[in-house]
Amino acid sequence: MKPSPKSDFPVSVGEQIYEIQQQNVQDFYQNIFWVRLNFTVEIVFIPPFDIITLSAPNPVIPNDIDGVDKEIEARLVTAFCSRHIVTPDRELAGTEFVWNRNLPKNMEDDPFPEVPPGVLFYVTPEEFETFLVELSDLAEELLGRHDSRRVSTLSHLKFVQLILSRIISSQYLSKYELWLLGRAKSSR
Repeated sequence: MKPSPKSDFPVSVGEQIYEIQQQNVQDFYQNIFWVRLNFTVEIVFIPPFDIITLSAPNPVIPNDIDGVDKEIEARLVTAFCSRHIVTPDRELAGTEFVWNRNLPKNMEDDPFPEVPPGVLFYVTPEEFETFLVELSDLAEELLGRHDSRRVSTLSHLKFVQLILSRIISSQYLSKYELWLLGRAKSSR
């Protein structure tokens, strides 16, 4: 399916736990959700983690999402693989943090070493808990990866309001992403 620009774009939601092949590590991915806008732009909701670990010149994270041994590793590897992240932090709520995702030594042979910066959108722990409930309910309703609802039918949900008010309206989406979401005249 080739996405085309839509201002009333489809929204898909899923739990990261179901993206993991190794059943013995799936529980480490509990409460991590992805949201795809127009099947392309992904925003990941991750419980608290330490951004300092990811900002280090040589971050120590597993080189495989199935190779984690702890919950914090699952959060770190998910954050490293994501561009737009929502996470709770009481002191930083309402702010954003952009970090250059340095390739760890164990990934230096990656054929695609150009990793675009990641952006964290901080929210309060209470907001995050509300988002988790909404995301969980919607994920149960949307059973397939391509099952979706139009953003206009979900605008009453707090996580959608966050996406519309803070993420899409921020300076951190590319022109192409904005074009796909019907927010720009051209993808260039």
